[in-house]
Amino acid sequence: MNPINHAALNELARQRKWWFGPSELHGLASALCSFGATYKWAQLLVLDPQTSPEKEVIPRLIEHIDHALQNNDLDFSLLLPSNAPLAQRAQALTSWAEGFSLVARYLREERLFPTLDPSSEEFLHDITEIARLDAFLYDNEENRRFLSTLEEHGRMGTLLLYANVHQPR
Repeated sequence: MNPINHAALNELARQRKWWFGPSELHGLASALCSFGATYKWAQLLVLDPQTSPEKEVIPRLIEHIDHALQNNDLDFSLLLPSNAPLAQRAQALTSWAEGFSLVARYLREERLFPTLDPSSEEFLHDITEIARLDAFLYDNEENRRFLSTLEEHGRMGTLLLYANVHQPR
């Protein structure tokens, strides 16, 4: 399955005047997949699921994410701009975390939230904190390592949450 390109999705979001960008959309979709609530995408995004290109692009993105999360080779990754300045990548990471957190809050409010293990609950707390990150990081080695660590935490935490929610009971 071909991965979704950040730049192309960013252009589509700009053209369609979506209220969200590509990284936030990826965070939303990642959380929907993790919680098994992909059927809620149109309602959460306030989009008509029958409108092109939304009816093609967003389900394809969700399918791509779900496939990556199910796969045993851990190839799930966050959709962030590649080869971008550090501050732009940090902003994209905070947007991704905001999207992920939005879904978790929504599902709690709608009483659709599953019982989670303590590690998954801690991850959700961490994602909320990452969403508050000051994205204006100076580009230096320490901040590059810091951002890389946060990205990896988002990636591995999503895999952990997915496994926790989708494990046989």
